Amino acid sequence: MGVSPTGGDGSGVTVAGNRIYISLYNGNKIVAYNFIPTSSEQLPDFAVGSPDLDTNTLDSVGFITNPVIETDGKSLFVPSDFDGKLSVWKNLPDENGASPDFIYGLGMSPWDSELFKNKLILAGKEKVYIWNSLPLNGELPDIKFERNIGNVTFNEIRGVAMDDKYFYLADANKIYVWKGIPEKNTNPKFIIDALGATRLSSDGKYLVVAATEAPSDEMIKIYKIDELSSSSKPVLIRSKSFWFNLPQAVLAFEG
Repeated sequence: MGVSPTGGDGSGVTVAGNRIYISLYNGNKIVAYNFIPTSSEQLPDFAVGSPDLDTNTLDSVGFITNPVIETDGKSLFVPSDFDGKLSVWKNLPDENGASPDFIYGLGMSPWDSELFKNKLILAGKEKVYIWNSLPLNGELPDIKFERNIGNVTFNEIRGVAMDDKYFYLADANKIYVWKGIPEKNTNPKFIIDALGATRLSSDGKYLVVAATEAPSDEMIKIYKIDELSSSSKPVLIRSKSFWFNLPQAVLAFEG
């Protein structure tokens, strides 16, 4: 019996006789072929740990893969880029297994989100969705940007933030900065070079940046908002006694 190594976010495979078993990491099941498949289009013959090939048993318990969490202290908003959904609880859940009041099928893959003064913003890949008031009753977004804003064309948006002064998006080692929410044809006020920039956060005084795949001494960047310009250089959090291992997010809060 041979076993292939399982990646941290991948699938494991084992073969017993002529039968091949494949673990589906995010599908919460194992699928099996009675014989070694001869085509990439060939479906497995049965599933283990699930009633059929199509059922993900995590769905029945409300499991959310890759959640990003936003709250105004009253309601809860949890987007996921994995399945392109937004789960909304009108009231903060206070018990195990509390189901959301709404689940949106977004048609986008939100990697980052922002809740600012009753606005909810989701951003990922080449799309940005904005609700001008919190969507507590199934409302659709008020603003949608797809592919570009002004002269900026997006490929892989990984971060979004907003404060009283600016609106920020991170994509392709750049942070694009607009004065307030832009119109479709508005060019950014600043474009800041920021190696590996992903999720963003602002408290109105500081813009902080997680750079997940940057070199270890450049993974957390801090900018003073009052000093922002296209030539801004960040303060980098560095230490000889520790280093960050793939930080996914960083939060600025009251300085």
